[in-house]
Amino acid sequence: MWTLWGGYILLSILALSAEIVSPQVDISFLVADIKYSEERGVQICEIQHGTDSVFKGEAFVNEGVSHIAANFANFFSSYHQRKWIIPWGVCDAQLVKALSDSYWKPKGSHKKLMKDKNFQKLCAQPLGNPDQISSYHGFVIADSSSIGKLDQQLCCNSVILIDRAMLPFWRDKYKVSLLFKEDSVLESFKPKWKLYPAVYDHQLAEQVIGDLEASRFVIKPRGMGKGKGVIIVDEAELDDTLNYILHKSKELRDDPDRAYNSWYEESGDSFIVEEFIPSDPVLVPHLGMQPYCPTLRIVFLAIYENGIADIHFLGGYNCLPEKSLVEKGSLHQKYKVSLETVNSSKIEQRIYNEVIEILYEPLRLFYQRVLGDR
Repeated sequence: MWTLWGGYILLSILALSAEIVSPQVDISFLVADIKYSEERGVQICEIQHGTDSVFKGEAFVNEGVSHIAANFANFFSSYHQRKWIIPWGVCDAQLVKALSDSYWKPKGSHKKLMKDKNFQKLCAQPLGNPDQISSYHGFVIADSSSIGKLDQQLCCNSVILIDRAMLPFWRDKYKVSLLFKEDSVLESFKPKWKLYPAVYDHQLAEQVIGDLEASRFVIKPRGMGKGKGVIIVDEAELDDTLNYILHKSKELRDDPDRAYNSWYEESGDSFIVEEFIPSDPVLVPHLGMQPYCPTLRIVFLAIYENGIADIHFLGGYNCLPEKSLVEKGSLHQKYKVSLETVNSSKIEQRIYNEVIEILYEPLRLFYQRVLGDR
């Protein structure tokens, strides 16, 4: 059984390689959720898409101002004014406003953009130097579906579609995690993880414990976001939890916790289990100076130009769980990111500087793998 599953993983890696996009230039808007501790350094739990993300917590800790949105807009301000945004495809409202204030033209859909005669004309114009971002005639930011349709239907080789290179990896934690495989540097920045078939087996928990050599785990569906289906569980509860979420019971469907009832809707044939790694605690002034276990959210642009991959950091903040480490509560309440904006804090500047210095090279290597090791 497991030999066949290993063959499936190998075929997935080969298929992934075949899907990789190799653009002459690219700009991708990404978010790294990381854990940071003196003992383990930086560990990258997930890399997500910036257009799918909301940065309300960062605005909250900066008195209503989103530095991430401002830095994003400022990066593009040095280029020409031919920029388009499909607003409903960008989740963060402050980013949409910052781009609208910076002369990004809103379009209601990719179809309306394709009908824009000025846009059509720019798409058809030749490029002076296809390896240089400044040679391109415009930028588009939108959701993945719109970017994919624009790429296929218009062949926008003269306009930069933001996140174009990331399309094969959109909303699939497994494909993103695979990019960390078979590279010793990248693997050292990723918690131990493995893919498992979404079929309950009495030996499955034992298999996971042996594979990951951990006592606490994070269970993740491949294709869900915003914390849906993400479960933190101790070794002693792993078997019962797997049995519960992998059977489509009425109890599972009616569970009030989205971490669990999301599995009733999950139709994938596999899921990820990852070793749980905590961050060093932080004291949060507006929450009574109590210690919280943060997830550091680092936002950045990945840029490919003139044959060189680069990383441009836009900012970051601490995402906090619902409860502090000294309060009574479940593992989820103490360690899983809360969606409430008050459960956010600033990253200490010294730690932020250290983290982005450490992250630069692994994120650049990750991006090179996205681009096909160019």
